[in-house]
Amino acid sequence: MRSMLMLGVMAPALLLSAPTAAQANAQAGGKWRVSGNISGKAFVVDCAFNERGPRLGGVCIDVATGESKAKPGKSHALTAGEVRGQNVRWTYQTKVMFMSIDIVFAGKLDGMRMNGTVSAKGREGTFSAIRS
Repeated sequence: MRSMLMLGVMAPALLLSAPTAAQANAQAGGKWRVSGNISGKAFVVDCAFNERGPRLGGVCIDVATGESKAKPGKSHALTAGEVRGQNVRWTYQTKVMFMSIDIVFAGKLDGMRMNGTVSAKGREGTFSAIRS
């Protein structure tokens, strides 16, 4: 009887305190300003993310950085993306001298911020993002 009473008291508390997958993933949705550096090349993209369960979709758009080869306004649709709790990962393709290259981001959400690594064709760097 006592254990049934404890279960009756604890079950609702556990349900209220444990975020659902949709609640945990909801943190990644929206607009983000992503800044980073990969192999000495600085970049800035504005990303708009949307979730469908653990899947992350959306688009990232190049922002002017002052570098002569940068093409602001170029749009990159996500080719892959997922959110698992605080971990977020997304990929898009870009062209560099007639070659398509996958740009892969892997980071951790922390409220209105995100930090992590970025890789492309064997080169690595870091990024940080802030919700805009």
